[in-house]
Amino acid sequence: YECDNGISCRTASISFSVDYPPLADFSYQQQVCIGESLSFSNESCNAESYLWSFGDGETSDSENPSHIFDALGNYNVTLTAINECGEYTQSYLVEVIPEPEPNFNITESNGTQNDGIGCAPLTVYFENSSNLSYVSTQWDISPNQNSGTWNFADTIYTLNTTDMEVTFNQPGEYEVFVTASNVCGDLESDIITIEVIEPPFIELESIPSQCETN
Repeated sequence: YECDNGISCRTASISFSVDYPPLADFSYQQQVCIGESLSFSNESCNAESYLWSFGDGETSDSENPSHIFDALGNYNVTLTAINECGEYTQSYLVEVIPEPEPNFNITESNGTQNDGIGCAPLTVYFENSSNLSYVSTQWDISPNQNSGTWNFADTIYTLNTTDMEVTFNQPGEYEVFVTASNVCGDLESDIITIEVIEPPFIELESIPSQCETN
């Protein structure tokens, strides 16, 4: 730096940094089974510290915490990312669900209670009574449909529909159960056996000719 004659001058420099404000975000599994640990993956930017609130009164200052929810319900999980510029908050919902409870009832096509026994062709309505708010279900019938011994009573039914109506065309025993599935796992119901009986058959012998009258 050049100074004019008779003028004294000097230079100085100062260092400083510019910080970005924090940005909070995280990823997680939206549903978790009650009593199981749920992990949270922190995807925040420019943060120096963190504060988590799990919506059940519990908190954490870990960067990537795990948490166990002890009661069913929806919880608003909040992450606050903090640095010298301030703080930024992001919240997401966690749904805590129960284990599957597979179950079903059977009735005849006319709506009367069925004990699983009847004459061929026997049409049975299977009503799914699993905890359907929390699970998906899959039916199983043995022998399977390829055997040709049974068919669905209507095209609206499949092994994946909530309920189903089935016509058993051939005498024999058929085993039916339903599997309920969610993030907690897969559970099978008790097996119900459908017993299809061959209908009675009456055969009349012809009257001997000597007994016929003119």
